Amino acid sequence: MRMRWGALMALAMLAACSRPVAEVPRIDGDRQRAEADLQLRLAAERGLAGLSAPPAMPGSADGITRLQRLHAIGARVLEANAPLCGRRLRHDLGVVPMNRSDSPFAADFLRHFENDPAVVVLADTGPAGPDRPRPGDRLLAVDGEPVPTGRDTLPQVQALLKRAAATGRPVVLSLRRDDAPLELRLTPRLRCDYDVLLDRAGMVNAFADGRSVRFTTGMVDFAGDDELGLIFGHELGHNAMEHMDKREENARAGSTLGAVLDLLTGAEHLGGYWADVARGAYGRDFEAEADYVGAYYAARAGFDVAAAAGVWRRLGAANPRTITMSTSHPTNPARFVALESAAREIDAKRRTGAELRPEIRLR
Repeated sequence: MRMRWGALMALAMLAACSRPVAEVPRIDGDRQRAEADLQLRLAAERGLAGLSAPPAMPGSADGITRLQRLHAIGARVLEANAPLCGRRLRHDLGVVPMNRSDSPFAADFLRHFENDPAVVVLADTGPAGPDRPRPGDRLLAVDGEPVPTGRDTLPQVQALLKRAAATGRPVVLSLRRDDAPLELRLTPRLRCDYDVLLDRAGMVNAFADGRSVRFTTGMVDFAGDDELGLIFGHELGHNAMEHMDKREENARAGSTLGAVLDLLTGAEHLGGYWADVARGAYGRDFEAEADYVGAYYAARAGFDVAAAAGVWRRLGAANPRTITMSTSHPTNPARFVALESAAREIDAKRRTGAELRPEIRLR
């Protein structure tokens, strides 16, 4: 009887759960198996060569260079996809402030600035020039309002810049460059409203939490620019498709159904168990959806999706378990083949002049 209730519970839970809505292309099984064989061969060759750590891209650097690169790539993706981010939009100056005490990545770069905030990263899709802030410019005021200085003031500086840009009207930044005062008038750009964050960690990974997109230094070192654009698109896909909210909705549905099962069977504390099960429902499908819509987001920002798909081969060679094991994510061969299909779909739309929008089912 309990097994019957459990089966009925699982069916009811799946029916109640939020699920992906994108028309993700079907994967050809033969193509996936051939790709898995190739990735296993690449992993074996890597093992025979005595390589263990994931290889860094040529020119990998510390601190400020990593931040500049990640913010520049993130800005391209966030701006190009503003039409697809619904109400999660904000006007952004493309300027990221940092100071010595609150910004560990920039400590060495900023040692001569004491505790004054300084503009050290320019995250902007426009060309650099004399009318744009430069890394190392000292930020003094925003629309005439002095920036706060000292320890633990960076969040206040960030809030000041966001507040000034919110209206979309031009903003005047007062700076000091090479000991000379300078005023620049910047027009904010409309972008998806998600923060870009970098964690100092050697693991090759990236995350989304519904409010931000977060990369590790290991991922920034591992991936080329097209690959970073693709992965950024994937994480933006999680946010834009509201995967975190859907997982929590599913957990609440599972908890409710578990409580009902408690009453029907006389069992106890099944709500928590079914909440966990429901939270993981459609987990791999959400990842596949993020891959699919993320390919469009990267393509709209000008990144080469077909070339970037090779990141799954490199990741598979560095971690062979991802070639055959599928837990919360699809296997790397499945992801590579799916991205091949997405790239073909995108190219077909380009040839016909169609807008680059992922195919979404009507709810």
